[in-house]
Amino acid sequence: MTAIADAVLRIAPLARELICPLALPGESESTFDLFVAAGLRRPIDDQRTDTPAHAFDRIAARALDAARRLDPQASAPGTDAAEAIAQSRCRSAWLRGRSFRITRPDGIVVTGSALCEADSTPVLFLGAPGLPLELLDAWAGALAAHAPVAAFATRGLFERDRANIAEADLSVTAQVADAVAVLDYLGWTRVRVLGFCGGATIALALASAAPERVDAISLWLGDYEIGSSDAKSEHQRNLQALMNMVLDGTLPVEILHQNIVSSMTALSDPELAPLAVYPYANSTLLWDYCRMNSSVMGTDCRPHLALINVPAQIVASASDTTVHPAGSACVSRCLSTPLVHINGLDHLGIFHAPDDCVALALAFLANPSPTTTARKSSTRPLERNVQGFHPIIAD
Repeated sequence: MTAIADAVLRIAPLARELICPLALPGESESTFDLFVAAGLRRPIDDQRTDTPAHAFDRIAARALDAARRLDPQASAPGTDAAEAIAQSRCRSAWLRGRSFRITRPDGIVVTGSALCEADSTPVLFLGAPGLPLELLDAWAGALAAHAPVAAFATRGLFERDRANIAEADLSVTAQVADAVAVLDYLGWTRVRVLGFCGGATIALALASAAPERVDAISLWLGDYEIGSSDAKSEHQRNLQALMNMVLDGTLPVEILHQNIVSSMTALSDPELAPLAVYPYANSTLLWDYCRMNSSVMGTDCRPHLALINVPAQIVASASDTTVHPAGSACVSRCLSTPLVHINGLDHLGIFHAPDDCVALALAFLANPSPTTTARKSSTRPLERNVQGFHPIIAD
């Protein structure tokens, strides 16, 4: 049951937020027992059909099927469900780490985990805002052998029964304050920051707002606002426009929810898809995700970039259709550091922690080179013609 138990734990954050239990026709009772052992509602076995009807049911079913392909004996009886889930939790980097809960002044509870298995400068991991920490698990396991590493869940998108989320500040500024609170809680004076996707924007804001706390920044496939539509992909432009329509009342969030959910099964990565679709689990969660993510995607990074003078590693991929690599090109130019380009890396694929990517990040985080960020001018403006910038190609 090893692979199936791992899949159930990846499905768990989504399943907790769904209005109804998952409907998984044809699944075995032993698989359903794993859901119960993980503290989830028992899925429904609809005898009227062999195919899950709802998009989220199909995503969960694909994740379980992918687990069975990895381990053909995964569904074989013999292992107690509770034991299988316990073993799976022990394999998870974050779940075996030191968990923490911090109640912020506005009542929001910020949760996270820290792995302190190595003696080195700590790494604060800022993943895609609004997505579960489980998405960062492969990276956390790889990093923890070399340095203490911590991450925290985005305010207001988790622990949703703990405070009045409707009144909560979900801005980039509030998330930066949460990051500082996490560092204070852990007793980490200075850290090196690893930022993915929208987490790269949070990292820039943190490095500019609290320069005394940040030694270096490594930013991968960043989602940046730098004042040029040329530096945004079609996905970025469309998602930002839809979120703004929801927030200004032009588009009911329920309609956006229906339209997005209907396209969810197109995600090509069955293993990580349940984690990637978490913010779309229900309309209320999606509304708060729109509030939070519109701030991340709409925050102009240029004022932050002008204040940053620490070693930086900026990584992009031309194969990434989620965020435009031109945004990373602009950031690298503003920070006077080479753009590292990795061929063939798609946006969701980075979360599998490919060996070459982990090695590249570890090499920088272990020894950030200040010479790569020598600044010609702290006020030099970004170039408008971002598509004309030719990145350095990394082997």
